[in-house]
Amino acid sequence: MKTIRKGIAVLEQLSMASGMLGVTELATALDMDKAIVHRILKTLEEGKLVQQDVSSKRYSLGIGFVQMGGRFLDQLGLPELAHPHLLRLWERCNETVHLCIQSDLQTVLLRVYESQQGVRVSAKVGDQAHLHSTSTGKVFLAFGSADLIERAIEAGLPRCQPHTIHTAERLREELALVRRQGYATDIEESDQNYSAVALPVFGAKGECVAAVAVAMPVGRMPSTPNAALLSDLKATVNAISRAG
Repeated sequence: MKTIRKGIAVLEQLSMASGMLGVTELATALDMDKAIVHRILKTLEEGKLVQQDVSSKRYSLGIGFVQMGGRFLDQLGLPELAHPHLLRLWERCNETVHLCIQSDLQTVLLRVYESQQGVRVSAKVGDQAHLHSTSTGKVFLAFGSADLIERAIEAGLPRCQPHTIHTAERLREELALVRRQGYATDIEESDQNYSAVALPVFGAKGECVAAVAVAMPVGRMPSTPNAALLSDLKATVNAISRAG
């Protein structure tokens, strides 16, 4: 039981860090022997609960948490609860519809309803992307905690595409706009010829529990999303929130 408690302590320390941590940093913070911390990390790495950066040899939380988180939400019934509303949105807009959740500093695709048009955007369940460069990620940042924003900034804002927001000042401005208008966009910020608009799904306590996005090739996405699409998106997230 002591080993399990130590493993939990290591995971908690990694989850609170603004970046990756080394064995020495973890051992110092937790007042543990370095050899013990190293053994715990290697065991957790086998289960994909932590991952090690090859160059720096430092650690962060791993993909295993995303996989377990998706299964946990499946058990809670979010995808099934949202399904009829997402399907209705997909039928009305004839574009790809995404249901996303947040895992640490990533937005994670939980469900995909792919457009039937010949030219469309494609993705698969489990895909991850940076919060600052995606419409759903901006939703989580704008309607999440202030701590999440600071952690994202401290971790760095990689420039995925020429249009990606990559400075703290510009990101704060963008998130203020998202809060005012109630939705977030991504126009070739995360990928080439990719655009999307997303709105938050709120839980019973007012927390942002998920985000719904409509994604399409850039040529079909105006600089300001049309009113009909925004209305359909808003009706969808409101229906999911009420159903939860």
